[in-house]
Amino acid sequence: MIVMRPLALATALWAAAIVAGCTKPATEEVETETVVPVTTEPAESGTIRAVIHATGDINPAPNAELIVVAPEAARITEITKAEGDRVRRGDVLVRFEIPTLNAEAASKGAEVTAARARIENARANQARLKDLFDRGVAARKEVEDALRGRDDSHV
Repeated sequence: MIVMRPLALATALWAAAIVAGCTKPATEEVETETVVPVTTEPAESGTIRAVIHATGDINPAPNAELIVVAPEAARITEITKAEGDRVRRGDVLVRFEIPTLNAEAASKGAEVTAARARIENARANQARLKDLFDRGVAARKEVEDALRGRDDSHV
């Protein structure tokens, strides 16, 4: 007959519970007649090359080189950093003069100037017609049209 002390008995019961709780149920095995096609190819070593066009942030690895390229044919007008200079996020590295973008910016600037002139003319026309209406010379419809920004007089 084996006599165990209470602490030893509790430890033995605890160990038995852990061993019983750690066992996994056996996985169910199912046999099938279905044939699964498998193909293999010998491994090759070589260079993988891909070109990816994307926009986003560029984060080169430490001590890595980064090639900066203009989005289209351009002339470099300024290089703000020298080789070996430390670069921080948001620093301008190079300024390009891109003829198509300069022409587009000039065109958009002309459109803005023309739009401002149209707005100023519309405001002056509104003020003139309101004054004429107040004196009883212009029709209410002309004033309302001017307030809506319409000018149908030349149609």
